[in-house]
Amino acid sequence: MEADLAQTVISAMSRSVRDTDYIGWYRDGMVVGGVLTLLGRDSTVDAGMRLRTTLTAILQAELGQEESHRVQVRVYQQHEVSTFELS
Repeated sequence: MEADLAQTVISAMSRSVRDTDYIGWYRDGMVVGGVLTLLGRDSTVDAGMRLRTTLTAILQAELGQEESHRVQVRVYQQHEVSTFELS
């Protein structure tokens, strides 16, 4: 991932998560990950889908429709992380 694209993705993620969530590199230069903490009655699926929708909209607005397709936004639940692989 080029530096300018990485900066846009990290900036968009920073604006999409709450103060109780955090982001960081999973694989240097390729994957930026986020961890969502669940507060109250939020379900994992609802929180993940809201994040995906928000993040996708920000990336499309900032990168444009064509460029934003270079970025894959995926949401995993905790039990799915162990099976995570780059495709």
